[in-house]
Amino acid sequence: MNNVINLLAKSRMFSHVSKEKLSAIFYDLQGRVKCYHKGETVLCEDDIADYIGIVLQGSLFVTKLFLEGEYSLIHHLEPLNMVAADIACTNTKKSPYFIYAKEETSIFFIPFGIIGKQGKIDEEVRLCMMNNILKTIAHENIRKYYKIEILSRKSIRERILIYLTIQQKIKKSDTFSIPFNREQLAQYLCVNRSALSHELSLMQKEGILETKRNRITMLKQLY
Repeated sequence: MNNVINLLAKSRMFSHVSKEKLSAIFYDLQGRVKCYHKGETVLCEDDIADYIGIVLQGSLFVTKLFLEGEYSLIHHLEPLNMVAADIACTNTKKSPYFIYAKEETSIFFIPFGIIGKQGKIDEEVRLCMMNNILKTIAHENIRKYYKIEILSRKSIRERILIYLTIQQKIKKSDTFSIPFNREQLAQYLCVNRSALSHELSLMQKEGILETKRNRITMLKQLY
């Protein structure tokens, strides 16, 4: 229990909630930890998500599956990120996407009814949690705006450069790691993997960037 509380105290969900208060309401949250193997599905499209999860360890991919069998990567969830907060806050609570484990992953799930209704837990803590959920969803909307900006560009090079420039600004460094391999980056950018690899090779030859697996160094500022 103490290890779980220590991790939760560092999460976005419990930002500005003291560890003492979190410990006091821990059992009232009625939470449970569930573990997933690499590649295992956490949430399917159209599933009901009446809970919010917090990634304790490991990481997840959020994806959209298309009728032809292809899929697009939407988001990457790292430790201490919230899972399904945007779904749980809707009226239908029906998932529009898939979530699966990128690696061995454990998640702490809290029923949304515990957070969304008064009287279940300490009201000050509950309001703080709701405020943190609101901020997380707002950040998610900004991230989706960036994705729209990327996909609005027709050329592969522009999509690559906009994505990498956004990551560069977020990480505040010219050298940074991205959470995708080549295949996953192609799925995120909605481009062909071979075409992506070819364009990255050209950009390296032109001195625009350097790549080593998923580590990128930006050598020129183009945006």
